[in-house]
Amino acid sequence: MAKILVSGASGFIGNALSQQLQDNYEIFKLHRDRGQQAIKSRCGNIIINLEDIDSIRKIGITHIVHCAGLAHKKMPNKKEAMDLIRKTNIDLTDKLAKLASELKFRRFIFLSSVGVHGDSSEGANRIDETSAINPSNIYSESKYEAEIVLQKRLSNSVCSYTIFRPPAVYGNGMKGNLILLKKIIASGLPVPICITPNKRSLISVYNLITAIEKSIHCQHTENKCYTVCDTETWSFEELVDTIGCAIGRKPTKIRVPRKVLETISDRVPILERRLGQVYKNLCISSNSFCTDTGWSPKEDQRLELLSAFTTKIRE
Repeated sequence: MAKILVSGASGFIGNALSQQLQDNYEIFKLHRDRGQQAIKSRCGNIIINLEDIDSIRKIGITHIVHCAGLAHKKMPNKKEAMDLIRKTNIDLTDKLAKLASELKFRRFIFLSSVGVHGDSSEGANRIDETSAINPSNIYSESKYEAEIVLQKRLSNSVCSYTIFRPPAVYGNGMKGNLILLKKIIASGLPVPICITPNKRSLISVYNLITAIEKSIHCQHTENKCYTVCDTETWSFEELVDTIGCAIGRKPTKIRVPRKVLETISDRVPILERRLGQVYKNLCISSNSFCTDTGWSPKEDQRLELLSAFTTKIRE
C-alpha cells in the first residue's frame, strides 16, 4: 500500500484529498506548526512536522502530494506580502523536493495553476500544457518558478514528478473569488454581466482528486505537466445564475459592454483580475491527461456546483 504524504492537509484541497484517499492508502498529513514528534489525528491520519525527518524516513513514505500554497496575503506592506507568497510557494516546494529526492520517494505530485499560462485563452481555442508560459500575477509567477525548482531537484532522482495546472477549484470548503461572488449575490448588490458572453473552465475538487489518484501509479504521467478541468465551460452569467439558484437568491444584474469592462480594468489595475473573470475567456483542455490515463471528469458538473454552494461553506 502506498504511503502518501500530503502537504496543506488542513486546507480546502488537501483536506478533501486526505479524506478521499484514506480508505485505500496510508495518509500522512504534513504540518509545519506541530511539535517535533509525529502524532495521530482524530481520523487516524498521522500528522508529521516537516522538520521531523527521522519520522518521515522510518515511515517509508512512497509519494507526496504537495497541495500547500499561498495565493494572497493581506499585509500592510505589499513587498512583505509578495516575499511571503514567494517563500511559501517556491522555498517550501524546493525543501520538499529535496526531501523526496534524498529519501527516494516514488512520485512527487505538485498542484500548480493554469495561471502560469496567463489569465485568459483569448486568441486560442483552449489552453493546454503546451501553451505559452505567461503568468500574469505574483501567485502564478511563484507557481511556475516552483515547477522549475521541482524539476531541477528531481532531474537526477529516482523520484519522478507529475504537475497539475488546474483552473479555479470548487467544492465544499472552498474559499476565494467564488465565495466572494456568492456573498455579493446574497447581499443583493448588482453583479456586472458582460453583454458578450464569455466561457471559463472550472474543476470540482472531486474531479481534481480523481485525477491525482489516477496519476499515483500511472507510469505514463511520470515527469509530465497537465492541465485538467471539468468537461463543461461556464459563462460568468451562467455561474452567477447557478450560485443564485443554489442559495435561493435571484441575482441583481447590470449588463455592461465588454469595452467598458476593459477600460475599467486598464484604468483601475486593482480590479483587473476580478473583472477579467466577467468578460475574458479561460477555456482549458484535459485531452493529454485523459489520453495518458483514461481519466474522465464526473459528468454532471452543474449538480456538483449547486451542491458546493448549497452545502454550508467555511467562509
